[in-house]
Amino acid sequence: MMDQALNDILSRPDEMGRPGKPVTLKHIEDFESSQGHALPPELTEYWLAYGARRLGSKAIYTFTTKAVFPSGKRTKVDVGAIAGPAAMIEARERYTDPPQGNSGPRLPKGLYPLTFNDG
Repeated sequence: MMDQALNDILSRPDEMGRPGKPVTLKHIEDFESSQGHALPPELTEYWLAYGARRLGSKAIYTFTTKAVFPSGKRTKVDVGAIAGPAAMIEARERYTDPPQGNSGPRLPKGLYPLTFNDG
């Protein structure tokens, strides 16, 4: 069950009146088929209910959460977007593909970023 305050935020359109970008069951099935990974049912339920969206406007769509890295480091992070299937693949490529300006792969195999920011 999602926290009611977060549910209220995610149910609102953005500052231009646009709802979240829909994510269909076909998008999810295509991701799982192309990537060879099954997604958690909670993520599928979320996407089908709220879609994907850039949270962009701190006045409307910002929330902070805690991140715990494999090294044990903990930090607070501002969530900048909730990716859909295609954006998760794109974000993963940005973290793992040296031509994108990376020094080499920075994510373990099979890990896909669900959220990211433009910074």
